[in-house]
This record gives sequence, structure tokens and C-alpha cells, in this order.
Amino acid sequence: MTTALINIQEQLRQELEAQKVDLQGVGGDGPNKIKLGGRVFTLPDNTTDEGPLSAIILDWRFTRAYFPVRFDANNPLPPVCSASNKVEANLVPRANSDDVKSEDCPSCEFNQWGTADGGRGAGKACKNSILLAIIPADNPTEKLQPWMIEVSPASLTNFIKHVKTLQKKGIMPCQVVTDFSFDMSKTWPKLEFTNAGPHEHIATALTIRENAQVVLNN
Repeated sequence: MTTALINIQEQLRQELEAQKVDLQGVGGDGPNKIKLGGRVFTLPDNTTDEGPLSAIILDWRFTRAYFPVRFDANNPLPPVCSASNKVEANLVPRANSDDVKSEDCPSCEFNQWGTADGGRGAGKACKNSILLAIIPADNPTEKLQPWMIEVSPASLTNFIKHVKTLQKKGIMPCQVVTDFSFDMSKTWPKLEFTNAGPHEHIATALTIRENAQVVLNN
């Protein structure tokens, strides 16, 4: 076994342990954002894919976004308060938020169940999601820019279950190919994560992930 391979395996082992902590207690629009409207994957180059979309998950961030008014596709407005962090328990509003609602997200009144739609809905007023950085599984190169895909509130349980299943096997998501598909029993884009299998691009994935983390941390 080469020294480089040993170093990669040790790096993955350490990150797997850190990832277990990241998931305890468990918007990112841009030119490389994958859209999910109509239960179809619209890729950054505007081509579409009905799925499954085979990809390597590089990294992710828990996100929060509070919109004081209902979303209007004809006049989309940014959230007045938002947050992003690799560890969900450490989420705090961004300093540049227009209207900070709390010192931290876990205790925020808008992040509690039953606050959606002015207290008339069963969900949360603040949108809980996870932003993923991924790359296509088909022969990625180190010059490839990571794609971003948002895991909506309805899909969070499926994603966390997928990651924890890999954890039990001692595997990081970046070590496998994950198939992204839509739950076709739903009229909205609820994602499913299945068919995780090994790939031969781990060194390339780790290199690209450095760029992905820069984007995710913005």
C-alpha cells in the first residue's frame, strides 16, 4: 500500500469521526445550482435529467432561511435572516442578515414546530435545509467545479438516514456513488438517496472538495 493511499485512508477515518458529531441533533443559489422543479434535475448547463442522478457527495452544510412573506416565483426575495454551518447545533444567524431573529438558531422561536404560516401550519417558519456539494460520478476531473443541490425539509430525514447508514459501515459519502432520485408518489420534489457503491475517484473527489468547501462556507 502506497504512502499516499495510507494518508487518504487516515484522513477519511478522521473525517468520519468528525462527521458523526456534525450530524448530532439532527439557500445557496448560484451558477452551479441544480434545480429540482417539476421533479426533474435541471443541471447547471440547463440540460435535464429525470434521474436517478449518480453523483459523489463531497460535503454539505446545514442551512436556515427565514422569509417573512410567502414565496413568490415572480418576485423571489432573499431571506431576512439566514445561517449556515457544518454542525447543526452551532447554527447562528449570519452577521449580514437584514433582520436577525435570535442569537442562535436552535432556540429561535421561528425554528420551532408549529410556527409555519403564522402559526397555522405544522412545520417551521424558518426553512430548514441542507446544501450539498456534489460532482457527477462519471469520470470526474480535478478541474471540475462542484455542483450545489439543496435538500429540502421534506428530504432531510432521507439524507441523514443515508449518511448514518454509511457511517455504520465506516464509510464517508465521498467514498461512494449515491443515486439521487425523486419520490414519485409526491407532487413536490422529495429526494431519495440510494444505491451507494464504491468508485475509483477518491483522490479527485478530495481535491475538488477543497473548492466545494470554499463555496459552502460563503
